[in-house]
Amino acid sequence: MRIDDVAFKSKELGYYTYFPKVRSACGRDMTLADGRTLLNFASCDYLGLSNNERMKESAIAAIREYGSNIGGPMIFSGFTEYHERLQNRYRDLFGGRTTLMFTTSYQANFGVIPLAAERADLILLDKLSHVSIWDGVKLSGCPFRAYSHGDVEMLGQLVQLNQDKKILIISDGVFSADGDVADLAAIVALKQVHPQLEIYIDDAHGVGMLGDSGQGACESAGVAAQVDYIVGTMSKAFGSSGGFVVFKDEAFAERVRFRCPTYNASRSVSPGVASASCTALEINATQGAERRQALAELTRYTHEQLSALGVDKLSSRTAVIPVVFKDPMEAARVNAELVDQGIMGSLFVPPFVPNHQSRIRLCLTYNHTVADVDYCITALRSVI
Repeated sequence: MRIDDVAFKSKELGYYTYFPKVRSACGRDMTLADGRTLLNFASCDYLGLSNNERMKESAIAAIREYGSNIGGPMIFSGFTEYHERLQNRYRDLFGGRTTLMFTTSYQANFGVIPLAAERADLILLDKLSHVSIWDGVKLSGCPFRAYSHGDVEMLGQLVQLNQDKKILIISDGVFSADGDVADLAAIVALKQVHPQLEIYIDDAHGVGMLGDSGQGACESAGVAAQVDYIVGTMSKAFGSSGGFVVFKDEAFAERVRFRCPTYNASRSVSPGVASASCTALEINATQGAERRQALAELTRYTHEQLSALGVDKLSSRTAVIPVVFKDPMEAARVNAELVDQGIMGSLFVPPFVPNHQSRIRLCLTYNHTVADVDYCITALRSVI
């Protein structure tokens, strides 16, 4: 069954939970139009910043100064002081590397991958890479091979078999539906056996959540400087909106700035959003380490409790935790019953996840407590 079939069948059986009518800001809990308040394990607000007062005030100030929109794409008339500040904040976070901002990280992948692929003869990508990566790879027209999820040995064999080709390796950092982390140290080590190799990591879920400074899974693995492209987003851990790409090759980044249609033929985020994002990165610089540490401790506790419960959570070790079911309708039933008990998760079914691996994704944030997790575990125990 695919997601549309699951949705229609869920309506018949009373399990339907898609498109909830939310009437509250993103936070620890959410209020629905029918008045119910649920614990919110469906958001990716990892650092708990989406409803931050400083960010809201900075957005309001920028809107008062510049209005709610920009005059056009940044290349022509949309590069305000807030966009310039944000560009500099990205540079500060990633050690002085050139960074381009996009309206979303989906647009970043869709626009940058085809240009990066012009420098390659072959793309090798993890089978479970995000759909935006797959769309970018297909658009590029470059020959590609998918390696089994997380199988660095298979990836290494493919690299060895294609020593005569320029290769672009693409993977998620933290995988959005599985919650596991790519073996980035092993992937980067392949550069030692293949000098004409570039690495592109979409770390939308890892940036902000992982790393001493919040650079993400690449920083956590100690290889950020060796990765050629790091994709991040402001819409998850940093509580704002907009995507970005960090480039190792500054000259190539300047070419992308002019040639990428999703960069220069699309308007950027509004001044209000850009200002909120600047403030989020300022908060990250002063409070991020503390927030990440608290989230890591809660993550460890949650994994321990779920392991004791005996659920299948694949190889997750992050704040992104899948609870897996072989039958998509069983996943839909459990998800609906969790909603009835005041727990909002995210129901993933094929084609967005493999067959027989439908799941309820639970995401932890800085704003959650041990008591919240205990309540979720108790509710889950009662319905599985």
